[in-house]
This record gives sequence, structure tokens and C-alpha cells, in this order.
Amino acid sequence: MTNVTRAFVLLTMVLTCTAYEMYAVNGGPWGSWTKSQRCPGLKVKGFQLRVEASVGRGDDTALNAIALLCEHHATIIPHSGIWGSWGMAKYCPIGSHVVGFRLKVEGNQGRGDDTAANDLELKCSNGKVISSSNGGSWGSWGMWRQCDRGHFICGLRVKFEASVGRGDDTALNSVAFECCYNNVPLVSRTTYQHPRSSLGTVGGISFLRRP
Repeated sequence: MTNVTRAFVLLTMVLTCTAYEMYAVNGGPWGSWTKSQRCPGLKVKGFQLRVEASVGRGDDTALNAIALLCEHHATIIPHSGIWGSWGMAKYCPIGSHVVGFRLKVEGNQGRGDDTAANDLELKCSNGKVISSSNGGSWGSWGMWRQCDRGHFICGLRVKFEASVGRGDDTALNSVAFECCYNNVPLVSRTTYQHPRSSLGTVGGISFLRRP
């Protein structure tokens, strides 16, 4: 095995352990996944939700969009949603950052009005749970998902159902948060380009995704 091959194998082993994706275990079945968005090399400090309040006998959609609030005033929003209004921003205590989440989802209502995802809670590195100011009232909470020790949430993609016209809209259905280590992002849908070294260029390495 050449030095370049050894370096490639070693780098692959190291990088595949540095980042991964966590899915909500109770996500809704409708819609399609957006592309992932990541804090620009920074940790997530808080979040904000766009939620449609109950419309009575009309078509409810509840949770429409999630904004992750990163360090140094950066914000990422994988999908801006269609209906509802933004609630208050909620943050982890100073010196902590987001490491886990759980999603509140209403199951399939059959011939009734479906809303899918309704609310989100995040867990901070100091153990504090931060809740939204405007989460929907339907559904039940899924189990907590938390990054491995030493990792932190760094990005997000969402499963969103576009408007179906006169049908039953559900808007946001599920989430997939990314956990990073030392600000290395998950690149299962992009390419990580290793800088040039004395052994040459090593590129095209893809991280693993975990369900």
C-alpha cells in the first residue's frame, strides 16, 4: 500500500466519524426533502418557528418553517414555508449550544384534517431544553435525538409538502439535523476537498449518513 493510499484510507476513517445526520423518528409521510443548509462553520445557538394558528373549520397546517440561529448572527432556513407567522426567537444560555431535538407530529387523520409536524424543542449542551413560543397544539412528541458526545448540531434539512390546492395541506412534515465535530460538515450530498499536502491531493470523500 502506497503512502498516498494509506493517507486516503486514514482520512476516510477519520472523517466518516466526524459528522452524521439525525432524523425525527416520527416524521410525517408527505412532501419531499429540501437540500441541507449549514451554519457557516458555526454552532447553533437557538431557533424560531413559523406556525399557522388554528383556522377553525378550515385547512390547518401548523408548523411551516424552522429557522436555526447560529453564532455571530447567522441564520439558516431550509424552507421558508407558506402559511403562518414567525414566533419569538429562543436561545440556549450563554456559553452553550444546541446538541439535540425532538419533534411533535400529528399522525395520519384519515379523512380528517392532517397537519403533520406541529412543534419543535431543542436541547442545549448544558442540558437545558428550549421550547418555541408558538408551537401547534396537535400531535404527540417523538423521542429525543441527541448528537454523540463532542458533537453538536450544525445544520438542517426538512421534509415539506408543497401546496396541494383544494386538497389537505400539511406543510412541514419532518426534519433531519446534522451533527458536526470541530465544525466539519456532513458532505454526503457534496464533496469534501482535502487541502494539498506533501503526499498530494486527496478528494471526493463522502461522509456516512445515519438514519
